[in-house]
Amino acid sequence: MKTRILIYCWSALAILFALHSCTEEEPRSTTLDLSTPDILLYIEGLNDAGQTATFNVTSTATWNAVCATWLTLGTTAGAIGTMTVTVVAGLTDEDRTGYITIRSGNQQRVITVKQVAREAVPTTLTVTPPQITVNYRGHLDNDATPSVVISSNKEWTIAGLPEWIEVESLTGEAGTNINIPLNITMNTSDAERMAVFTITAGIVQQTVTITQLPVVRQVYFEDDFSWVEHGSDDVGQQIVGDARNMYTWAPPGGAAGDLLSLFNSKGYTDINPAQRTIYFMDGYLKLGATNKQTGIQRTLSQLPAGTSTDISVLFDACPYASAAKNYDQVLLRVVIEGPGSVGVDDGTTKDSGDIDIRITNGSDRVWKPQHVVLYNVTPETKVTIRTNKGGTDTGVFRWYVDNLRFVEYIEF
Repeated sequence: MKTRILIYCWSALAILFALHSCTEEEPRSTTLDLSTPDILLYIEGLNDAGQTATFNVTSTATWNAVCATWLTLGTTAGAIGTMTVTVVAGLTDEDRTGYITIRSGNQQRVITVKQVAREAVPTTLTVTPPQITVNYRGHLDNDATPSVVISSNKEWTIAGLPEWIEVESLTGEAGTNINIPLNITMNTSDAERMAVFTITAGIVQQTVTITQLPVVRQVYFEDDFSWVEHGSDDVGQQIVGDARNMYTWAPPGGAAGDLLSLFNSKGYTDINPAQRTIYFMDGYLKLGATNKQTGIQRTLSQLPAGTSTDISVLFDACPYASAAKNYDQVLLRVVIEGPGSVGVDDGTTKDSGDIDIRITNGSDRVWKPQHVVLYNVTPETKVTIRTNKGGTDTGVFRWYVDNLRFVEYIEF
């Protein structure tokens, strides 16, 4: 009896197991296909068509990818279906091999990427001329517009142009003898300027050097005040230092008044000598004191005799500041006596009006370059640079002056 019961139990279990096995779904294997097992890249990171390489992933499940560190994939994961993946590689100077591994479910595929240190199509690039010199107006000696000529078997780009040089386009197609005019703005300074820019095609670069000459002006008078010494350099050192009164201070081995004699020997006049408030610094002059105003004057004796001339008056100015950098609120003027006019060519205007050299409190002391035009002046014309205040006006309107120049005026 017991044996019969055991047989019945085992039979029942077998039937149940068979039923369960019939109803369970068989697991399906993931499919994963790649469009290529190999990719060849050249030195530029492009394929033999000169394009970014791609491959297709087709899978029945989501997938992800990892690759060599010098490779970058457009995407590293995807869903069911087909997706195109880009492969980006930078320039290389030696052959290298890396791998892209794609995994999806229980499937894995590998793409071998080889990058060779040579171009798919060797680049040819010539740029002429490699060096160009232009005048201050931005033209060649024959007044023509300068240009460069590019010949290349590949697309090219221009990079590194300064703001004073413009071209119609920074890129171009392959071709020979492509003329690129250079629009160079006027150089209105007294200093030469230079620019070096590059033309790149494929992995080849050429440079072009542009030198632009400064404005060439006739210099009638210039003074950098290097003869002014014994005081401190307040502007350069950001200090309130020593100012040597040229009326009362005696230089080493000299006497009071020696600085005044030196000042007068340079052709300058103190327009308010009664106040005795011109001081020697280190390479420039300081003018004015509390409730005392003055300025400097000189003639234009260096101009050609018998003619009238248009000139530029150039100088640097800086207002006086306390140790805490609180600035005197100084406005200057350029005034003439005798033939000529200031600022406008009318023969009658003798005063430039206010010239603002003020600096925001708390800021560093800086020289502020000034430019005033005088029309039809002669050697008899006297030029004065002063504040807009009277000689005994109350208040503090102290200032420094340096680098005075009288030069030919050129209208731009």
